[in-house]
Amino acid sequence: MVKVDDYEILEGLYYSKDWAWVKIEDGKVRVGITDYAQKQLKEIVFTELPNVGDEVVQGEPYGTVESVKS
Repeated sequence: MVKVDDYEILEGLYYSKDWAWVKIEDGKVRVGITDYAQKQLKEIVFTELPNVGDEVVQGEPYGTVESVKS
């Protein structure tokens, strides 16, 4: 892990310019939002993501995250 200012940047992840990350492990993909995004959003109140096994298209939106501060 690398720390920049008050934000953690984890190793082994692929980061997007939109404050998301992807981890590929054993043929499975895990996605999340960065520490920066979490701190900016404050309280996340809703998420909508694909079901396990659903196909997503690279470069296309695949879900929604809503927060009190959005």
